Amino acid sequence: MLISSAMDDNFYAVQTVRETPSAQSLASEAHAVVAYVVRQRWYKKRQVSPIGGALMAVSPCGGGVSWAVARLDYAKGASDLYNFPVCLCRRGEVEPAAVICTAERGRVLCDAVYHAGARSRLLDHIMRGKPQICAAGVWAPQCFLRPPAATSGDDEARSMLVRGEQSNSSFMFKEGLVVKLFRRLQAGENPDVEIGHYLTVRKGLTQVPRLHARLRLQLLKVPGERRVQALACDAAMVQQLIPAAVDGWTAVLAALDRWLGAGHDLQALPWLDEARSLGQASRAVHDALADVDEAGPIDFLPRAITKADLSAWKAAASQQAQTACNALQAARPNLTGAAAAAADRLLGVAERVGIHALLQALLPTLGDTSTPPGQGAPWGRCIRHHGDYHLGQVLLRAPRQFVLLDFEGEPLRPLAERRRLHSPLRDLAGMLRSLDYAAYSACRLLSATEAKAGAVASAAFCRAAQQAFLTGYEDGLPAADFLPGRRDWRADLLAL
Repeated sequence: MLISSAMDDNFYAVQTVRETPSAQSLASEAHAVVAYVVRQRWYKKRQVSPIGGALMAVSPCGGGVSWAVARLDYAKGASDLYNFPVCLCRRGEVEPAAVICTAERGRVLCDAVYHAGARSRLLDHIMRGKPQICAAGVWAPQCFLRPPAATSGDDEARSMLVRGEQSNSSFMFKEGLVVKLFRRLQAGENPDVEIGHYLTVRKGLTQVPRLHARLRLQLLKVPGERRVQALACDAAMVQQLIPAAVDGWTAVLAALDRWLGAGHDLQALPWLDEARSLGQASRAVHDALADVDEAGPIDFLPRAITKADLSAWKAAASQQAQTACNALQAARPNLTGAAAAAADRLLGVAERVGIHALLQALLPTLGDTSTPPGQGAPWGRCIRHHGDYHLGQVLLRAPRQFVLLDFEGEPLRPLAERRRLHSPLRDLAGMLRSLDYAAYSACRLLSATEAKAGAVASAAFCRAAQQAFLTGYEDGLPAADFLPGRRDWRADLLAL
């Protein structure tokens, strides 16, 4: 069946794809799909290999492209679900790595995100807002903003696949849109979608890319299907593309490289204005996330930090510290020189006093949670937050103008945990750690003769940049009830 390359009800012209793969043909290639999925970076590795799989919820979305779900089965009834749009095309139309298997008449079944025409069709379907019903469920787009006018030219020049992503697949369009496919499907709302919707559609915040549309998948309980229960989840989102922007990690490393190469004058530390502006943008986002009334989303309502929260966070920090010490102990035979001496000091202290006692000594104001130090919410409030905040999650789009990205949280953690309320200081701690790592990374590029002086200079930069970031976050703004009431409490929660 030939599919027309231009249809009146589409926003976009679509490169011709020869035939829509049927549910029957996809099911027959399920073994090849499983083999393809386990080779991808977005595949969640388990301790055991899958024992089988299937293609589910196959739904043609037009233009020869189908939405589909790849189910990977494991022993004892466990399964994982992956968002897996596919299309049939000629072998030379996609790169070899995108080919799942050979189909009839010399064609190939491929991962649709690698086919330019298929990418246009996926965007078109998400933006149209027309549900597609299949035997196993419904693919339901929801459009918030009509898309900008399509650019002229062929599909190859119109879109580009973003390479190197760990957990999702994204592709960019010249008309200023980005499509993000959430590869691993989990029941519930994806934080990137719901926070993006709240901040941009409801609050009108400009420090976050505008959310244009989302794609929800409602899987139904299929008779005879024992591995997959009914669930609703986010499958994709479309948001604003920020043009001519550079990520924060690249920007700060470039500034450090120029500064260190020019003699690292300690009276002219780099990137401090940018760090201060980044603090201001971070505060604007936190203020908006904390500004939720009773008519707002119930999962966004702030609540006071409790004694139970502090105890749980301390226990989690102790566990993380113990895990790090165990890893350091295992790596100790491979360390030499100053690194070995530093490891011995840390391991010695941990062995003498214990991880828990060490944390108690380092964080004195958290030592007694039996009596809250004040009334109301003295330790601040838990709010929705970024959850995986670092320099790679921000874009510098103009001098001292930042945009915050990827509110998905840490992708490997369970969805319920990523949607959980937490102190916003968790985000600040992540950014402070990222600035520290940037300073360390810049030093690793120096020659042996420059390393010692460079390390001193980078440490000075790190302290100043971290302070500038915190200054931008706090100075000139009214006190926020989601922050602890005293600076020593804030310092201890940041350290925790």
